[in-house]
Amino acid sequence: MPKLKIDLHVHTDYSDSTSSVELVLEAARKRNLDGIAITDHETTAGYIHASKMAANLIIIPGVEIETDSGHILVLGINNPPSKCLSVANAIDYSRKEGAVIIIPHPSLPFIGVKEEVIRHIKPDAIETHNSKAPFFRYFVGQNTRLANSLGLPKTGGSDAHSHNSVGDAYTIVDADSRSVEAVLESIRRGRTQPEGEASSLKENLMTMRAFMRNIYQGLST
Repeated sequence: MPKLKIDLHVHTDYSDSTSSVELVLEAARKRNLDGIAITDHETTAGYIHASKMAANLIIIPGVEIETDSGHILVLGINNPPSKCLSVANAIDYSRKEGAVIIIPHPSLPFIGVKEEVIRHIKPDAIETHNSKAPFFRYFVGQNTRLANSLGLPKTGGSDAHSHNSVGDAYTIVDADSRSVEAVLESIRRGRTQPEGEASSLKENLMTMRAFMRNIYQGLST
């Protein structure tokens, strides 16, 4: 069975990344990844673009959904839901689509889903390693303890908003094959090992500025 190195949390310029699909895929190959999940906010257009250029890379369709209780990652979904869903509606929609649901960066303020909500919605996995988290090792510890207390699989992803961050954190997936379906099933079964490090300070500051700009724009509308 292959052990695959996959970054399960990557953005492109189809949402709020500064990098094109082409640059993201080139970076994935340079970092010797077996695949990536394209998880743009509220759209799968980046995945559709990337899947046409995949070559030897596994490209997993995904979306990062902004709910009233924080962000959730949904993998294996081809039709993103409408915006501004409650977390309950987002989970219901994702389950009906047969998707894998991961809670990204749960310890981060403003965008992380709180533990009591996570216990209620029962996701498939917790993202313990996120390269954009400040005090990276501290948050890895917090997230790992949360995942262990809930008995949930652990994943890692760069949360890249630039091609320079792709592969900074990733997940080793013990899959039966290189198919997307096999990878998703392995995540559900907990055959995963998150690894990696924080992105550079420059990359993280750039991402934080974009995040704060999005919050300001949301408050202004």
